[in-house]
Amino acid sequence: MKYLITGHTGFKGSWLVLLLQTLGHSVHGLSLPPEKESLYNILDLKAAMNSETFSDIRNFGTTKKYFEDVNPEVVIHLAAQALVSESYLNPIETIDTNTVGTFNVLKAAENLKNLKCVLNVTTDKVYRIDGRTTPYFETDSLGYTDPYGTSKAAADLIAQSWIHKDKHYAVGIARAGNVIGGGDFGKFRLIPDIYRSLKTKIPVEIRHPESIRPWQFVLDCLNGYLKFVNFMIESKSSDILNFGPDERDFKNVDEVIQNFSKYFRELKWLNSSENRFKETSILKLDSSKARNLLSWKNKYGLQKNIESTANWFSAYMQNQTMKKYSQDIINDFISL
Repeated sequence: MKYLITGHTGFKGSWLVLLLQTLGHSVHGLSLPPEKESLYNILDLKAAMNSETFSDIRNFGTTKKYFEDVNPEVVIHLAAQALVSESYLNPIETIDTNTVGTFNVLKAAENLKNLKCVLNVTTDKVYRIDGRTTPYFETDSLGYTDPYGTSKAAADLIAQSWIHKDKHYAVGIARAGNVIGGGDFGKFRLIPDIYRSLKTKIPVEIRHPESIRPWQFVLDCLNGYLKFVNFMIESKSSDILNFGPDERDFKNVDEVIQNFSKYFRELKWLNSSENRFKETSILKLDSSKARNLLSWKNKYGLQKNIESTANWFSAYMQNQTMKKYSQDIINDFISL
């Protein structure tokens, strides 16, 4: 099929491009230009794209024109301002990108003749935090406590309004947790911070070591998205699904970094005394609906996830050929 991905130059977007190409699909992308050190550049994905354009989803005119030029069968909307810390520093840009940008993507797609499905990817941080220690379900109330989560909850609601429109295609909403894997170089994220610490030999500053998160391997998450897309196309129905790890893999930050240290003995870290941004201490997702509806499951547990991620960064720092290395990871994952 012909896929159009927004945010294809990002971490998840780059892995999705490689996965879709491996599965034999035509892949097109709309995104901001990639960062210099990015998975997109490391894998030389520009040479592999069927087409792409570098544009801001807040520009409706350029977004609509590219969508019409490509005329895709599936749109997967990943483009977003995705950093909690950045949302505090630049709340207007975050809200504009994640709400108006999402509206523009949905509006640009709605008259495409060949369109079968749009998947809007939000986050686990859309849920209204109520202090629970148990997982959140798709039916729970939305409304987070920081500008990022609030903007993504609004984007989620915008996509929900499209579900109820009279249209010829399905609309899905995917809420995923803390996705990790090789090739993530984002700011203020645990795994990229570990990589930067190893390069600079400066200890990682851990903001909230006690925080429990739904850690999930990037390909497990993306595999769920693609199963969701196929289900919506076959059933011609829209839905909302959580994608997170199994219950045993809800771990706190300290346990995750302790596990990483088994692969990098030189890794050092310390608890930061400066916590400028409020973050939820416990956040879990219930993904039973996705497992039951799609016959989907996580192929990697947290330990295998950490091993794969650590080995990817180790190979990268040793100047191995990362496109082949990453392709081998995908081939092995598909074979499981």
